[in-house]
This record gives sequence, C-alpha cells and structure tokens, in this order.
Amino acid sequence: MRTAWPDHHPSCPLIGAHRGDSTHCPENSHAAFESAIAAGADFIETDVRLTRDGVPVACHDGDFARLCGDARSVDEVTFLEARGLHPTLCTLAEVVAQVLPRALLLLDVKLTAARDLTALAACLDPIPAQGRIALGLRSPEAVKTMQGKLTG
Repeated sequence: MRTAWPDHHPSCPLIGAHRGDSTHCPENSHAAFESAIAAGADFIETDVRLTRDGVPVACHDGDFARLCGDARSVDEVTFLEARGLHPTLCTLAEVVAQVLPRALLLLDVKLTAARDLTALAACLDPIPAQGRIALGLRSPEAVKTMQGKLTG
C-alpha cells in the first residue's frame, strides 16, 4: 500500500479513488471507500451535499433519480428520508471516521450558497483532520467563505 501525505514521495503523483471504488461497489458508500483504501488509494474523492435538515452527505447527484428512481433533490428531503431512499448513503461524519487517517479525503463540495457553506464549515471545524482533508470549491466567493469559517 502506498503511503499518503505527508510521507508520500513528492515526485510521485497521489492516486485517488473517485467516489471510492465505484466500479465494484455503490458509489460514495462505505463499501466503495473501504475497497479503494484496500486497493491502496492515497485519497478518496467524495461529493458533499446537504439534506433539508442540514446533514452533510456523500452524494454526487443533486437528486436521487439516477441512484434510486426518486426525482426529489437531496436538499428537499431529511437525512432519514434520504437514507430510506438510498440505504448506502453516508454522512460526512461517517466518511471522515472511516477514511481518516488511512487516506486523504478530497471533498467535492457541491454547495455554493454562503449559508450552506457555513453549515458545512461548522461540521468540519471540530474534525481533527490535520491537513488531511481538501475542499474542492466552486468559486472564489466560496473559498473566501470557507477561509473565514474554518479556524483549523
């Protein structure tokens, strides 16, 4: 297994698993993350959205149409409703607990509204990630919002 940052040799690219091992397991699921780590991924990329009740979840699509045939958007349903629709749906807290410190974590943040980014920052701030989480943000404004909210 390759060693992820900070022990990673700087001349070698880091190898990531997009939505975990989404070829062999349901994307963004515990099984996909575990399989990717076992295969030696240096980092796991997952997407982050908020449910109606403000729970950050690992979900690429804005709705559940492709994954389970329900056209409602992630932000229209509560976390419990979302988990009922899509049983392998993970919370961000679950992903962090599973992945860190065995691999790095790249969060593709699908959120753009300042209030949503603030809610995400509140969830991330207490996590002792020690530089092992990277955020993929959608705009310079989102970068500024997150820089102002994260104290780590």
